[in-house]
Amino acid sequence: MQITGGSFRGRKLTSPKGTETRPSPSRLREALFSIVGQNLEGKEFLDLFSGSGILSFEALSRGAETATLVEQDRKAVKCIQTNAKALGCEEQITLYPMDVQKALGRLSTFDVIYADPPYKKGWGPKLLQAIVELGLLKEGGIFFLEEGEDLEFDQPGLRLNKKRQYGSSYLYEFLSVAS
Repeated sequence: MQITGGSFRGRKLTSPKGTETRPSPSRLREALFSIVGQNLEGKEFLDLFSGSGILSFEALSRGAETATLVEQDRKAVKCIQTNAKALGCEEQITLYPMDVQKALGRLSTFDVIYADPPYKKGWGPKLLQAIVELGLLKEGGIFFLEEGEDLEFDQPGLRLNKKRQYGSSYLYEFLSVAS
């Protein structure tokens, strides 16, 4: 697994062993950063269900000021710490080694939020609601949700901008709107 663009381009990262985490395919990551743009200068990035942290490291590679990662799996947390150290970006990350539901109430606001929850567990609607109710997405911000099935979403405060399919994964792009 390696970074696909930016200042860390080509750098290899470690990923947790086992089946508890599922890395986002490189094609999906490239598409996501094509949407957001290569330059995330000064942006704050939130990565929910972080796994190895590759999305956060991709964002930092492209100029994001900070990345906040939420991951409860101990192996994955160790992996994130190892990857941050290898890239020399420990000062730019904040890591919440806990369940996403517990972490949500502790977070501030972000320009870009990415969530890759376990597929087919009903996380999508819960996350959309929490992001709006807790005001986690800045005005003009983008929320990306990766899911394993084609779903329909309706959440005041967020507008589905696009839905894309990459293999068995769907990437939903939501924009913040006045509710």
